[in-house]
Amino acid sequence: MPILLSLILCAASPEAGIDPDPAAILERLREARGLGGIPTLATGATFLAETGGCIRIPGALPDMGRWPEPALAFALAHEWSHLRSDHPRRLRAARAFLLAGGAGSVPAPPLHWELAADADALEWIMEAGYPPYAALDALDAYAQPSPRQWARRIALARAIGG
Repeated sequence: MPILLSLILCAASPEAGIDPDPAAILERLREARGLGGIPTLATGATFLAETGGCIRIPGALPDMGRWPEPALAFALAHEWSHLRSDHPRRLRAARAFLLAGGAGSVPAPPLHWELAADADALEWIMEAGYPPYAALDALDAYAQPSPRQWARRIALARAIGG
């Protein structure tokens, strides 16, 4: 079964086109780690709801076509890192457990998962030849300022600087 990665809104229609090409970026990332295959880029909220196995990149996706290639590479590496760490399945199971128990809301993924995916993606994009500052560019482009996002940004800045 192929791994699915979804760029919701950005690639939802043919005219939305993304430049640079995310498939080429995924291939470059795959080669950097010597992996066997790349995630399939899927589109459409209905498809996502039915499969439950896709990852969504949050934030201002319609603007991703204007992102520099290195920033898009970081976003893709970050989401692929979640897939490789089995976070989507674990999160679905936790959410199902909480909802079955009557929880009115379901928490966001744990911050330590985000930090781990950030750290892995930072290392990964550098292995693929992208500059490390792309991680900060990606966070600035799609993340709304919040204590959680500042924690991620600080951790990445420290990793880049030291």
